[in-house]
Amino acid sequence: MIRKQVFIKDDQNARLKQVAQKTGQSQGQIIREAIDRQIAEEDEQEKLWDALLDRWGKESTTSPRDWQREDLYRDRLRKFDGHAD
Repeated sequence: MIRKQVFIKDDQNARLKQVAQKTGQSQGQIIREAIDRQIAEEDEQEKLWDALLDRWGKESTTSPRDWQREDLYRDRLRKFDGHAD
């Protein structure tokens, strides 16, 4: 194990002591478990993000667009104004 020294707020210290007394665990054990939970959550978020990026990559098309901006304008004019240039 590696020793770390950290500063915590007074209310965090009081709550940590309460939880340690209630559960019979050491304060160090509670802190280590909290660190493990945080790391696991970060790992899960990273996995979800990677999966999303993979999905987007597979769904994206690399073919060039087959329309021109002017075509869209013409279609919109036709739809809303009833005429095209």
